[in-house]
Amino acid sequence: MRRLLGALTVRGRSFVAAGLAAAFCGLLIPEPDLLRIGCLLMALPLLSAFGAGRARYRLSCVRLLAPPRLAAGQTAEVTIQLANVSRLRTGLLLCQDTVPLALGSRPRFVLQGIAGGGSREFKYQLGSDTRGKYTIGPLQVRVADSFGLVSISRAFSSTSTLTVTPRIVALSRPPQRAWEHYRSPSRAARPAGTPVAAARFTSGRALRPAGGLTRQSRHCRALPLTHVYSMSASPST
Repeated sequence: MRRLLGALTVRGRSFVAAGLAAAFCGLLIPEPDLLRIGCLLMALPLLSAFGAGRARYRLSCVRLLAPPRLAAGQTAEVTIQLANVSRLRTGLLLCQDTVPLALGSRPRFVLQGIAGGGSREFKYQLGSDTRGKYTIGPLQVRVADSFGLVSISRAFSSTSTLTVTPRIVALSRPPQRAWEHYRSPSRAARPAGTPVAAARFTSGRALRPAGGLTRQSRHCRALPLTHVYSMSASPST
């Protein structure tokens, strides 16, 4: 009983509440016709829920992504094919595909019914400006009756993966004159076959004499040992 009441929609629960009120008033007045109307209002949604729960629908779902890998800012087309494997005709189907929030809102479709052995197909677009790997699915299907009193939800287990890669921008090569303008003079005067390491010695830069370095090294070696020791032994503040 609790399962049947859980399958009722807002309209179906309203029918049950109105039927209870009418039946209660019919007993108090007493009014047999009002009591019959109350019983009819209560029985209609309960019978619809029982019939929808007993129906053995066998549905299959196939999802196709074209393309399954795309760059950020582009869109992919998702095609869902829903087939009825059983011999019974389905009722009203409310389909909703599970989509991450980064890809947009969840697409929803309404199918009036699928005959036994038939199939239906619907498409929608997906796209994202953020790179990553996203899981599409599973597809959720709600079976409703013609009066909108009952809604039973079912979900498939199959999912698909959409990969969004960073956007690639092709860079154009600058003109030859502008390239030569920003080149350094040393590189411009260097022959084409000269290695980079060898260009440091052939750049035309004059070498400094080694005499100054020798005099500095001699001056450092002539530093008194006591002066060095006094500097190292002085207490730090």
